[in-house]
Amino acid sequence: MPEQPRLSLVVTALEHGLPELAAALAPGLSPGDEVLLASRDPIWLSRAQELARQQGPSHQALVGGRAQAANAARGEVLVFLEAAWRPQPALLDAVRAAFAQPEPPAVLALPLGLAGAASAWADLAGLDLAWDQQRLGPPQDCALAVSRRELLAAGGLDPVWEPGGADLAALWLRLEELDRPLAELERAELRLAAPDGLLGALGLAWGRARRLYARLRLGGLDGALVGGLAWQVGLWLLALGLLATFAPRDPGRGLSLAAICLLLLYYSNRAWLRWLGEGRPGLLGRALVYGLLRPLAWLGGLLEGLLRRLGGQA
Repeated sequence: MPEQPRLSLVVTALEHGLPELAAALAPGLSPGDEVLLASRDPIWLSRAQELARQQGPSHQALVGGRAQAANAARGEVLVFLEAAWRPQPALLDAVRAAFAQPEPPAVLALPLGLAGAASAWADLAGLDLAWDQQRLGPPQDCALAVSRRELLAAGGLDPVWEPGGADLAALWLRLEELDRPLAELERAELRLAAPDGLLGALGLAWGRARRLYARLRLGGLDGALVGGLAWQVGLWLLALGLLATFAPRDPGRGLSLAAICLLLLYYSNRAWLRWLGEGRPGLLGRALVYGLLRPLAWLGGLLEGLLRRLGGQA
């Protein structure tokens, strides 16, 4: 049997879910593994320090972000996680198996799925997540596991790009440019709590658009995909603009023109709706509503990403 690599799990975004994440990770940890809890916020850092004391010597709380934690890591493989994501029992074993191969990848993408999808809206949001992962590819909505040697060879992580996960996206792109082997875990062994109802599904789309904004600034995304997203957001902006322009003197005309703009959204979503209809035709009714409102959530997420960037946070 090949020797199993030691893992260093780097956890950031400590605002919520940290104790639950520690409990979920505990069964999969092996001797020699470590968990590094990184935070720039002194309040959350104090909570991380208390949790590290409770969990024992394999856990350590650090001041700073992913780049600082990566520099302090001792494992052969680094796994970058967010506190809100829940690893499934097989996740760490799957990472070890991937990097114990005779020809291991330089970096392994760990795709994100939804946990506890018990409603039609949650099912729809999960399918939307799966669809975007097919189109956008890693590292959108996923964690990364990377060989420490490859990380150092690629120059490490840039802390300036950390908010929004752009530092991980930049690492993936650098390794791709270096023609290093890239891989993706076949099954989504990470889970995010499933949204509740239509508003929850739209909130998930909002947050994902905010993270996508960080990757858009890096480049590396297919121009047609970016253009499709921009087209749908632009149709909503045009509809709102027409309503504002015509509402004072001719509200009927404004509503008609805005409705035409929004109907064009269904043409933009035709591939997604066709894919959904082949797999889950019972969700098509909700998908039409979701497809109409999702670009509005994207717009909010992109604006939030822009505001965070202007404020030095994203």
